[in-house]
Amino acid sequence: MDMHKEQHTAVVIDCWLNILGEITLENRPGKFDQFLSHVKKLSGDLTLVFGLEDTRGLGRNLAMYLVGHKFVVKHINPAYTSAMRLSAPTVFKNDSYDAFCVARV
Repeated sequence: MDMHKEQHTAVVIDCWLNILGEITLENRPGKFDQFLSHVKKLSGDLTLVFGLEDTRGLGRNLAMYLVGHKFVVKHINPAYTSAMRLSAPTVFKNDSYDAFCVARV
């Protein structure tokens, strides 16, 4: 997930890096249940692992929510995401592609 102050962008992938879907959610605890429901619909019966590229603590509330629901939550260093993005032949930057790079890392 690519974390921001007002909203977060998540890309759901499987272990073969196939994109199952993309979700944008508001950074409000009241929206987290709806987000989790949407992720479960996209992932089916796959085991969920959440990767958060959390800068300045903007994703702390969501991370605590996910840990509280017994999910594995991994912190992804933004430098790794940047390196993943720069390793592609076409370099562009948007929230969706950043979220995909976070998922790949």
